Amino acid sequence: MALADLIRSDQLAAARLVELEFPAGTERVWTGNGTLTTLDGRVWQGVGALGQISAIKDTEGLAAHEVVVGIRQAAAGVETDPEAFAAAVNAERNLDVYNRAIRVYLQVFEPATYALVGNPEPEFIGLMSHIVTRRQGTQAVEINIVCESIFAEGRKPAHIHYTAADQEARFPGDKGFEFIPANADRILTWPRD
Repeated sequence: MALADLIRSDQLAAARLVELEFPAGTERVWTGNGTLTTLDGRVWQGVGALGQISAIKDTEGLAAHEVVVGIRQAAAGVETDPEAFAAAVNAERNLDVYNRAIRVYLQVFEPATYALVGNPEPEFIGLMSHIVTRRQGTQAVEINIVCESIFAEGRKPAHIHYTAADQEARFPGDKGFEFIPANADRILTWPRD
């Protein structure tokens, strides 16, 4: 069945795939279990119930939003590898994630057979910001990476200074900032008497 037909149908099987660009290399994980090889040849490791991705909002225009991806310790009664989780907690302390690329994809499957339908479709492209670990007592419960949309850069101040040199570089011939230092301590009375 074609992707467009699946989307129009009342049954849709899909999973999220997350690609994280770390200093040591690219990590690819998906929300299912086991290893998944997509039609484009990329290999994704399953995190199953331990993985979590916050809601990805549909916004109009170039609005910026935040997405949180992470792992959590399984609920009581579910077997987990405590050594692997402890290693992940220790690794997060030394992990450099700031401004590293992250991409979240949506992979569609044939509902009856779970056969892959097309390549993963990008759902979110952004930059990792920081890591947040939530603990309960001495035990780590969640390790999350907070990520910002690529449009979040528009909210940050430009790297300029209010100096004559910066003004001249941006607007050749503009002399307005040359008078700022001379008038910095000047007291003006408005309106004049």
